[in-house]
Amino acid sequence: MATHRTAAPAGGRQRSLRDLAKEIHASLYCSNPDYQRAAIDAHYRHDAAFEDPLVSVTGTPSIIAQFLFLTWFPAMQVEVSSVYETFTSLPGRTDLVDVIVVDSWVTFTLVPGLVKLPIRFISKFEFDEHQRVYRHEDIWSVRDVLANLPIGLGWVYGVFRKINGAVSSVAINAIAGLQSRSRQPSASLSGASVPSVSGPSGTASSKAKRA
Repeated sequence: MATHRTAAPAGGRQRSLRDLAKEIHASLYCSNPDYQRAAIDAHYRHDAAFEDPLVSVTGTPSIIAQFLFLTWFPAMQVEVSSVYETFTSLPGRTDLVDVIVVDSWVTFTLVPGLVKLPIRFISKFEFDEHQRVYRHEDIWSVRDVLANLPIGLGWVYGVFRKINGAVSSVAINAIAGLQSRSRQPSASLSGASVPSVSGPSGTASSKAKRA
């Protein structure tokens, strides 16, 4: 189970952005709304943006609301796989800013002791020059979510993908065959030889010889 705590500076010492991002991540992906609210208020710009495959919001009140949704689950377990740093540029600027990427698995408990749903999250925290988050993006795969559905639904989704792949391949090949046959007459016409033209003085070739 991940340790959940607010990411507050200790003794005024400036920590690395990796450590800061890890603590923010632990504070957000938990069942305690106080930790979530404190982390966002302390380390996000007021006009920060949050995005995931389903939502896009701006402003800390809206971001807090998105993470409050996580507290509705009976429990969750967070396992961080890796944390690394990269760089990007702000819109309209040429200087680079820090981006910390946290790769983790979050397992949501749907029914205590019975049903759990593991989802892989790739969280990108983009920091400004004051070490405040101005953009947070969560990346997760809809395929992973559906494949990990409990009580056998993930297996049903896997079978559906295979059937859909086979049926769509046959349909696409059939449509492509019809399109190919419809283009064949025009292709034969374009490749046909042009007949010689005769006139009062003979064929076109004989006129060329006399010239």
